Amino acid sequence: MRPSFLLLLLTICLCSLHFAQGQTLIDLNYNNRSLSDVLADLEKKHKLRFSYSQNKLELKRGINIYLRQKTLDIALKSMFDQNNISYSQIGQQWVLKNGNKPEPQKKKTENTVNVKTVLPKISEPLQIEKKEYRPILLDEQQSSDLKIEHHKTEFKPEVHPPLFNASKKQNIHFLQFSAIGNTNASSFRTNRIGISLLWGVHGSSKVFEIAGIGSVLRKNMQGFQFSPIFNSVGINTYGFQLAGIMSSTAGKLKGLQVSGLFNFANEVSGMQISPGFNMTTADLNGIQLAGIGNISANADQAAQAAGLFNLCKANANVQISGFYNKTKRLKGIQVCAGINEADESSGVQMGFVNRAKMLKGVQMGFINFADTVEGVSLGFINIVRAGGYNKIEASFSESMHVLMSLKIGSRNMYQVCQGGFNLKGKAWGLGWGLGSVFNLNRRWQINSEAVLMHINEDIHWNPVLNLNTQLRAGFEYKLDKEFSLYLGPTANFMLSRYRDKETGIIGSSVPMYSIVDHTDRYNTNFRFWIGLQTGMRMRLW
Repeated sequence: MRPSFLLLLLTICLCSLHFAQGQTLIDLNYNNRSLSDVLADLEKKHKLRFSYSQNKLELKRGINIYLRQKTLDIALKSMFDQNNISYSQIGQQWVLKNGNKPEPQKKKTENTVNVKTVLPKISEPLQIEKKEYRPILLDEQQSSDLKIEHHKTEFKPEVHPPLFNASKKQNIHFLQFSAIGNTNASSFRTNRIGISLLWGVHGSSKVFEIAGIGSVLRKNMQGFQFSPIFNSVGINTYGFQLAGIMSSTAGKLKGLQVSGLFNFANEVSGMQISPGFNMTTADLNGIQLAGIGNISANADQAAQAAGLFNLCKANANVQISGFYNKTKRLKGIQVCAGINEADESSGVQMGFVNRAKMLKGVQMGFINFADTVEGVSLGFINIVRAGGYNKIEASFSESMHVLMSLKIGSRNMYQVCQGGFNLKGKAWGLGWGLGSVFNLNRRWQINSEAVLMHINEDIHWNPVLNLNTQLRAGFEYKLDKEFSLYLGPTANFMLSRYRDKETGIIGSSVPMYSIVDHTDRYNTNFRFWIGLQTGMRMRLW
């Protein structure tokens, strides 16, 4: 640690001690004067406030004391001790009554708890192994680089017309019935109605297909397909599939797939619904709804919703899940109670943990993680690895004599987490706020911040309203890359319903003075004052 830093830290500690103890020296010379006259004289000379009950304090007793060149606190305590007056100090106010001197308070000890945030491990996206679908998983530029194009012609609309126009090679039948199966069915045969007792294998279907176990069409389907176990279409589906376990379409689905466990399609322009899983190996231009998970190659113009996870290989527009959302490029919105992850996010991520390599949109969560930020991160903890704002700060002001703060996030908007205490009283507080940095030149910058801080007037946490809202501007000077000093004014707005147990006075004892001090009929005290805050900052990484 550099000598300049040690010297600065020693200076701050000495200033705090001087501020807390006070160095004004006074003389007390009273010879058999009544206590009421002495208190009135002290209030007039030193602008003190004494609070007492006439029934609990003998105001006519004679006071004899002679002190020279003593601090105000020491002089008052000596006078009260010599005359058997019990006292307690609350800010600039002294509460008095007859009695013995209170026992000295035990020195507070501070327990420091190191909280280490452990981010859950992000799993890798599910890889799709089938080579015949690989060119459709990639965008147009990547597909052209790989020079794999022969699958695209397989799903062109030209496949559809032969289904409805009879030719010499196509046989159209009104009804086909199979008791057990028809494994030798011609792929050129089209049935308007197909019924199978157990399972059926047919060429194409134009109206509906029903099977007791499973239904298999080697080519296209238009209409309705139902089986208690599984449905399978070899090329395109232009209707509705309903199965107890699985529905599968090797080509393009223009309609609806509903199954009890798993739906599969190469390209979807409609909807997939399953309590288990939905999967598309090309474009999803509709909606996927799954109880467990959705997997899609590209969901640029679609929405995914799952109870557990959503995975998208390329672009995603909307993903909603209960635990995990993953996409390469997010264009719309990710909503998750657990983890949202995107390589590049231009939309909105909303979850408990949000992660993006390149953030161009908005992150909203408890923990936000980004490598590079061009947008905004809003959360309790925001971590930006490149070009972010990450500093720890030690400071003091007229209300909080010792204050420690953690400031992390982006330079456009970072979060402030702080805690501090007042050396003169029993007050301590915790606060949270937002801030932003504006560079003036290479050495100078301005931090504008808004912080809410709850003040506790005794050792324990007190939930009663006692809130200090602070607006502050700090002029920071960089000593080097790691350390900097700052100084700036603060505007303080205090709302309090705290009532002192001894005096019954409503309001906090933290403010040294007030420009505005008003208590309304609802027993809420409002105080406003201008303060000053100074301290030192150190960069974390």
